Amino acid sequence: MQSRRFLYICDDRFYHLSGSWHTSNGFPLRAIAESCAATGVHIASWTFFGRLSDGPPPVGALPIDAPPNTEVTVIGPRVSRPGIRSYLRTLPEYSRILRGAIRRHDVVCLKANFFAAWIAAAVMGRASGRTVFSHQVGDPANIAAGPRALRPAIRAIARTFTRWVHRASSVNVFVSRDLARLYGSAKPHWIYNECRLRLSDIGAAPLSNRELNHPPHLIYVGRLSPEKGLTTLVDAVARLGVPVRASLAGSGPERDRLQQRIEKLGIASRVSFAGTIPWGPELFRFMQSADMLVLPSFTEGLPLVLIEALANGVPVVASRVGGVPELIEHGRTGLLFDPGDSEGLARAIATLIGDPDLRFALRQRGVQVARNNTLENQMCLMYQRLCSEIPVAQAFLPVLGFRQPETF
Repeated sequence: MQSRRFLYICDDRFYHLSGSWHTSNGFPLRAIAESCAATGVHIASWTFFGRLSDGPPPVGALPIDAPPNTEVTVIGPRVSRPGIRSYLRTLPEYSRILRGAIRRHDVVCLKANFFAAWIAAAVMGRASGRTVFSHQVGDPANIAAGPRALRPAIRAIARTFTRWVHRASSVNVFVSRDLARLYGSAKPHWIYNECRLRLSDIGAAPLSNRELNHPPHLIYVGRLSPEKGLTTLVDAVARLGVPVRASLAGSGPERDRLQQRIEKLGIASRVSFAGTIPWGPELFRFMQSADMLVLPSFTEGLPLVLIEALANGVPVVASRVGGVPELIEHGRTGLLFDPGDSEGLARAIATLIGDPDLRFALRQRGVQVARNNTLENQMCLMYQRLCSEIPVAQAFLPVLGFRQPETF
């Protein structure tokens, strides 16, 4: 069995607690290692590069699932505050750490649309002789960071750097066909998402045709930020001619502004904030208590929350943006509306409330969509494919003048 050293470069925050590392996104490393082993590749070591944070992990942070016989390391600059200034201050440290880390590894994953990957592409060098693949999860054209007046320039720079990362990689991976269309190139590109949901998380028993809550209960799960379009959802609740109960789960900068709008519209008794709910059984129980999940975003890559809702038998109403239509086929696996159209969203909600047969049909078809998008059928298959194609790609490296990576 061949051994490989993997380096995973991202901008996630990592927290150290009780001898293990936690991150807000979690990472199914054990399952990935098992998938690689099936192709004859042993992950001897796995290094995460990210932003190291002091203090305890936030609510919902998950421990990294370290596999046996694999050395797991987390490196990166210590970052106390998010934002562009923080990135600029730590740029020399980013460059120094990344340059050394890349030299010590022979498989490098670049989270393409993030700052760390941009720096990595710059310091990696042309003839690194390593297997490098990029994975793009969102569209940097919709970045909402920085002063509002500077955002067009920030987005243009982010788009340019993201394409630069793809050019520096041998394989480009996108979470949706929509992103591949926008950022793909002549290089090979694959479509795989980052869903952590396992097949075992999806019940095998047939769904029952359950009754609505009284009043009907709709939920949102995600960050409370401008690009998520939550004012559209609040306005739709105010427009509905039937009483509903809406629960918004998550945290973010829009919390106070949303509260003000809710009070102005006089619907404070119908809309509540559920706070951050940890991923896993607690979140799944919250979903199962709902009659539908609404995602009113203005921009999305491929929202995993939709897969999680479908897996838990919850009908979905979502805006027609990014990779959403690749999961939700209108009228078959969910309902779609145009982003920002509160009237269209209200109509879709009312349609689901009034049509039990449609709700049941959407739930049945949605479970199959979820099964097609589980960890086993997405990330694990991606790493299996990568490992099986590494030897093929490396066979040509000496011909091209690149150094052959070591076998440990």
